[in-house]
This record gives sequence, structure tokens and C-alpha cells, in this order.
Amino acid sequence: HLHKRGSLVFTGKETVRRTWPMAPFQTEAWNSKAIPENVTADGGFHHIGDISSMVYEGQELLFTSLEESTFSRTMMMVVTADTLEYVTSCRLPQLHSPFLAIDPATSIMYSSEHNNVDVIRRYIFPSCTELPPLPVRRKGNTTVLHGIQGGAVYDGLLYLSADKINLSKEQIASNGGDVVAVSLATGEIELALGLWCGMGLSETEGIDVSADADGRLKMLVLNNFLSLLVTVTELVLGEEALRAES
Repeated sequence: HLHKRGSLVFTGKETVRRTWPMAPFQTEAWNSKAIPENVTADGGFHHIGDISSMVYEGQELLFTSLEESTFSRTMMMVVTADTLEYVTSCRLPQLHSPFLAIDPATSIMYSSEHNNVDVIRRYIFPSCTELPPLPVRRKGNTTVLHGIQGGAVYDGLLYLSADKINLSKEQIASNGGDVVAVSLATGEIELALGLWCGMGLSETEGIDVSADADGRLKMLVLNNFLSLLVTVTELVLGEEALRAES
């Protein structure tokens, strides 16, 4: 996650770390036990998912999902962006929740299952009240996404790191992943960024989307082996994916 002041925020199994935005990625803040013991004891939660941020009542907060080993229950958790200290949490009615992406414009939190995803789940912060799910569609037809690991909301779209959407499940493992854009208004899915194993990528993980000082879109995509920062000169949704500068 790209912190508002330029730092990077990473999550681990139970940790949250904020670092410099470039090598040597010196640690600015680190919470090695970000999940409180009472939350862990409540359901065995021990895995922090992808994060997003929002300023709430004058304080920047980080929002993330929590998982446990059987993938039968999930929670959302909030920590402060500056000190990475625990703020609050609540149960979510999902089996698996690899990410929690909040829209600062509406305070709606978005999440999904990991595989066989045909809807995006929606919740209101801070009450955690569930809203009707958003069915996902591609070219007007019902579709299913697989391998979702990260999500980020930007300018009316939910960007998801996922398995490739144009391949069968048998082909996916050897062909990297995609970033797909889901319209928060209609649920329509388009390809936003195609990734492939030739780039050293295998499984996409967390994702962050923001704009630089010139208004250009930036996508930070985390992979098992590296981080990829793409600066977009012109976003082209669809089969052409996008034209990237770096």
C-alpha cells in the first residue's frame, strides 16, 4: 500500500510494517503483533490480507481483512496509519477474505472470496452493515474470477489482482496474473493490466492504485518474488489492457 506521505505499507502473517518508498526500504514503523490476542482467540485469526486506507475523523486509518487456517470465517481490522496500532475489528459473513478495499468517497468496504468469485461483497464503515452484493459481469454476461489476492478502489473502479481472465484454470498457473477493473456502478469487468511470467511473476498479491502529481495513474502490484510499479500514461480498459510508461 502507498501511504499518503509516500511510504510503503506491507502486511505479513501477523505484522504490519511501514517503510521508506525505495531501497533500502528502511523501517519507519512496525507492529509485529498487529492482531490483538483477543481477536486471535475469538476465531483463530492469524493472517492479515491486503490493505487500503481512508482518513476518518481526521486520522488516516488502514483497513485490512483477517483470515484463519480453515478459511471458514473472516474479520475486518483497522489500524492507525502512523503508529500501526489496533483500532477496531468486526466479523464479516465470508469464508475467505483476501483483501479489504475501502472507498473514501462513500466509506463502503469491498471484499470477496478468493476463488469462484461472481459477486463483490460490500459493507459500510464503521457499522460493518452489509449491503447487497455487487454481481460481476463481463461483456454483459455473468462471469467468475479466480485467485483474487488484492484490491484497491480508485475513481469509481475496484482494481483486483487475480488469475488471468482469458485462460482456463489449467493454463493459469504458468501464465502469471492480471489486474482487472470492476465498475462499482455496474459490476462490469475489464482487463486493466496483463502480467506474465516472463516478467518474473507467478502469483499477484496486494495492489494499490493512486495518481501522481501530474494526474497519471500508478499501480503498485505485489508478487511473490517482486514488486511492480507501473505508471500509466493512458488507461485503456479491455483487450488492449493499458499503455504503460515504466
